[in-house]
Amino acid sequence: STIDYEGATYYNLGWIGTGSAPPNGDSNQVSFAIQHDSTVTWLWSDRRTIVMSISNDFGLSTGAGTYMRYSSVTASVPMYVYVGSNVRWRLTNYVGTGSTPAPGNVLTQIVFSASVDSAISYQWGKQYRVQTKSVNGRIYNNWNWYYEGATTELYPEPDWDYAFQSWALDGSGTNVPGVFTVNSPKVIEGVFLPCPPEQKTLTVYEIDGSFT
Repeated sequence: STIDYEGATYYNLGWIGTGSAPPNGDSNQVSFAIQHDSTVTWLWSDRRTIVMSISNDFGLSTGAGTYMRYSSVTASVPMYVYVGSNVRWRLTNYVGTGSTPAPGNVLTQIVFSASVDSAISYQWGKQYRVQTKSVNGRIYNNWNWYYEGATTELYPEPDWDYAFQSWALDGSGTNVPGVFTVNSPKVIEGVFLPCPPEQKTLTVYEIDGSFT
């Protein structure tokens, strides 16, 4: 599993195969039945191991450590990290070095073959929860979770015989939609009041056609 060449010791790290050969392995021998043109490429290195480092992970990731060179690394982290019930951090991206692949559609689990020392630094966006409440009506278009600095666009819909009057609690004003900047958790209330009675006119006609 080792050879000495020009004063350096090289370690056999396995092989990569094509055709009838197994696709890869980490031993110093391989056996297979040849049915097609095939190749076996032996992997040698003057280092047997690589180091996988992970940072900015809230202490919740897996995958950091020392690996045999060319072995498979799986780095995982949650999509959300909650700080109480109304604040959370959402995974948005990562920066990788070494053998770490470029970010793809799935950020929570990265699987790759590591041939050199590698690292991952996760990136997060802070989000706040926005709750709405109302009586005699409903509030639409609440996303529930908003990135810090984002704005709401809330629409009130009154029940029959009620009208929207204003926003209350962590909201204010009468604008529709209700646009509020989210820099902290919020509870926004829509206030609905009964519609005023409809004004009606009574006209009384005399028999001769006049009216009073």
